[in-house]
Amino acid sequence: MLADRLKELAEAPEAAKAEIAALTAEVKRLDGALGRLLDAIEAGGDAKSLAARVNETQRQRDTVAAKLEHASGQQIEADGFDLELWLTESAKLLAGARNFLETDPEGGRRVLRTALSKGLTVRPDPIEGGWVFEGVGQFSESGLRAVIEGRVTTPTHDPLKLVPPG
Repeated sequence: MLADRLKELAEAPEAAKAEIAALTAEVKRLDGALGRLLDAIEAGGDAKSLAARVNETQRQRDTVAAKLEHASGQQIEADGFDLELWLTESAKLLAGARNFLETDPEGGRRVLRTALSKGLTVRPDPIEGGWVFEGVGQFSESGLRAVIEGRVTTPTHDPLKLVPPG
């Protein structure tokens, strides 16, 4: 999950630049079309039919301009992404989650019930001794904080089940 997020963040600036370029070209094209339609009206063309085309073209331009503004905002956000800061904050959050799991068993079970999409597999560790726990979970920063702070108290799926190996 972390690798997917890092890949997404790394690719975001290039994707946003390409989208911004395409949207900018489309706005220019629509601006040119609007100019030609207005010239046709000034030259004595059928104002009624041309006005409908002006309105439709202006609507299209406004839609594309809104998409361009959104993409530009995403580009600014991507340019401002600080990988080192993000990793530091994520490490702190995960360290807090580990501490929470170790010091509050009830809360730890609540975290696992909320985050695990399937059962948890527990097996002995023949090399290190002790136990190995395996499961698939999904954590978002806000979701993990909500569970740790006790704002989520009911599981989103069946209660946690331990699945024996084999």
